[in-house]
Amino acid sequence: MTGPHARPPEGTAPALGSREPPLGPLVATDVCYHRAGRTLLDHVSFLASPGQVTAVTGPSGSGKSSLLALLGGLERPDAGTVRRHPPTARLGFVLQAYGLANLLTAAENIEIALQPHLAVGRLTRADIRRNTGDMLGRVGLSRNADHLVEELSGGQQQRVAIARALIAEPDILLADEFAAELDHTAKQQALELILAVARRGGIVVIATHDPDIAERCHQVLHLTDGHLHP
Repeated sequence: MTGPHARPPEGTAPALGSREPPLGPLVATDVCYHRAGRTLLDHVSFLASPGQVTAVTGPSGSGKSSLLALLGGLERPDAGTVRRHPPTARLGFVLQAYGLANLLTAAENIEIALQPHLAVGRLTRADIRRNTGDMLGRVGLSRNADHLVEELSGGQQQRVAIARALIAEPDILLADEFAAELDHTAKQQALELILAVARRGGIVVIATHDPDIAERCHQVLHLTDGHLHP
């Protein structure tokens, strides 16, 4: 069978389809954000274009995680606006605290991200198992698929979180210190997967302390004293 509704060859992980309408820039304008009496973001403006990887650096507690949460709609700004074009753009998050379910296996945590596609008939259960196995292989965890999260090391948990963020083919990927628990080899492996999102025309924003990661990004911004600057 050929054409737009053809099934992928057996053993091939099916794609989730092209984005409609096309992806536009991710824009924050004059964003202010306060927490616990502190001003973390003070009239911050930001623009990231499709195909671009942006690193946000800054000292611990400067508001990098808050900025990513605002860009992804997990938090609301006290003032200013955040615009994603289109609003239906697929989002992927790599959270600093991982956000995994300890009583589920590595594979089950990743499969969660694909459940909406099962619900609308875009993927079958067999597709989800195949895609999950493929992604576990890409992050070097094929042998850990059936391990509970609580049985995994910190670095392995971090790779599960990365795999979960990537498996739904996000248009916008927001990664918060994604390599903090990874050794050099695992870090480079994960970084290549993350950079591939931008190569496919997506937007990537990375909060990082790591100069090696920042060096690979198209744009590096520094967040200090509530202000974002080159």
